[in-house]
Amino acid sequence: MTRSEERKILNQCIKKNRCDKLVEAYWKLVCATVRRTFRLKGAPLVQDHLEEVCQEVFLQLLDDNRRRLRLYKEGEGHSLARWIVVIATHATLNFLRKRGFDSFMGQKGRMDLDEFQKDPANLESDVLGKVALNTALQVVSQTDRIILRLHRFGMPAKDIAVIVDSTEAAIHNRISRIKKTLSDFIDYR
Repeated sequence: MTRSEERKILNQCIKKNRCDKLVEAYWKLVCATVRRTFRLKGAPLVQDHLEEVCQEVFLQLLDDNRRRLRLYKEGEGHSLARWIVVIATHATLNFLRKRGFDSFMGQKGRMDLDEFQKDPANLESDVLGKVALNTALQVVSQTDRIILRLHRFGMPAKDIAVIVDSTEAAIHNRISRIKKTLSDFIDYR
């Protein structure tokens, strides 16, 4: 979709309250983003939950007189599709967090032992490594943990910068600093 087509769909939705084309144009993108985030987080893919989150994304976009769509700034280098992906990712992470998928180790911090079946001799060291990482995460700020999680899910630094209101270069620097802090903490312990 070209920028002019995006602009036309966005203007119809914001100014004329005709948002059916926006939903039609971005529904598949939102659902694919939600599915990808579920998979990356290790959450079960339940169709009702997927649909609930997809609908929640559009409710957030259209709620409060389309406030989130009004926040989109075309001139800042992001396409409308990218903006919607960021909102969909954030909504999915919030949904999963409410259901206990809020740590690096899966639901409520539990580790899936199937991932250790490759080499049972290293089970103890693998589990201790996971526990050390979870402990190390407590030494960084909440914002740093969010940045690291989004980075781990494969979200580009440009999108993370939008979410935490920063620049792409600052996000790259912050990720490097977070990784060094965690590495130093784990090596020290």
